[in-house]
Amino acid sequence: MIILSPQLGISPTATTGGETYDRELLKQFVKMGQEVRILLPKNKSVPEGITGWKIDRTQFSRFVPPYTFNLFSIPWAIKQIQRSTFNVQRSLVLRIHSPEYLFPTGYLIKKLYPKIPQVVHYHLDQTGMIWTKMNRILLNMADAVIADSEFLKKQLVERVGIDREKIYVIYCGVDTESIIPLQHSTFNVQRSKTILFLGRFIERKRPDLAIEIFAKLHAKHPDTRLIMVGEGPMEDELRLQVTGYKIQDAVEFPGPLFGKEKLKRYHEADLFLFPSQKEGFVLVVLEAMAAGLPLLVPDALGFPEAVENGKNGYLADPDNIEDWVKKSEKILFSPVLQNSMREYSRYLSETKFSWKTCAQKNLKIYQSLV
Repeated sequence: MIILSPQLGISPTATTGGETYDRELLKQFVKMGQEVRILLPKNKSVPEGITGWKIDRTQFSRFVPPYTFNLFSIPWAIKQIQRSTFNVQRSLVLRIHSPEYLFPTGYLIKKLYPKIPQVVHYHLDQTGMIWTKMNRILLNMADAVIADSEFLKKQLVERVGIDREKIYVIYCGVDTESIIPLQHSTFNVQRSKTILFLGRFIERKRPDLAIEIFAKLHAKHPDTRLIMVGEGPMEDELRLQVTGYKIQDAVEFPGPLFGKEKLKRYHEADLFLFPSQKEGFVLVVLEAMAAGLPLLVPDALGFPEAVENGKNGYLADPDNIEDWVKKSEKILFSPVLQNSMREYSRYLSETKFSWKTCAQKNLKIYQSLV
């Protein structure tokens, strides 16, 4: 089978969940013996040592707005399909991620080549009249839609009007080999309790709420600290917020981190705090689980599908600050509870969430279409 996948990026140092998802899934497809053909913008970095995929490049490095990428992805897909028609032994599937960017490619290729199976991966529930209309058209044209949570599947059926029979729920994965927890003996040796937020500093992820929660907690427990890992347009605003609360000495902004440096921050933390209000299935939540961290996330969206309330963390009332603070205290200052949550987080990451499992389930759907 040949998998065609036009991509705006699959960087080994990606900070966005969507790009990380694409990179890891395509790597797994290659490991499973599939031929993967990828279109990327010029000069975009790719992981080293992956010899089983074929990378084509556009003439430009950046696309602003990103929709202009379709000027290259459409003729590229047509060329790949026409080339493959001469080999009747090879089946072909077009893979589309982020239909809000690649809608023209998915739509036109399906119109021109209706017999070519098309799989659309959908992770972020985009609202608004334009997004809803585009999604309704493209996702109903697709042969299969991969949603990353039951919550998202429900939204696509009820709000967008997608045929539920073509929607498959497959959870995202996490690298449980490189992301590992600390040994039990190290859990309680830290003098201060550390909370970790990791994500883009953008409005929908609510990093400002993370700081507000911490400020209230810190007022009661001065031996606590907060690490804000990430970058984004809200950074200056967040730093001013920290100054306004007079908690500069307790809050750290180390910037975006990768690999061992990011894992080090997971290991420093006693709690992973992520109060986002609009997400698909969040990869950093799975990373925190693999690192053996208790989690505190909203009781909303797809979060309850990753966090079992009271077992590997708590689900908080999304807009009730006191609930967030109270549940933070429960985790941070109960060693027995914290250790049991750490163990269960790691257990779930190993048994329920992995990139290999994710790719195997995806590939089974792909193969059923050809």
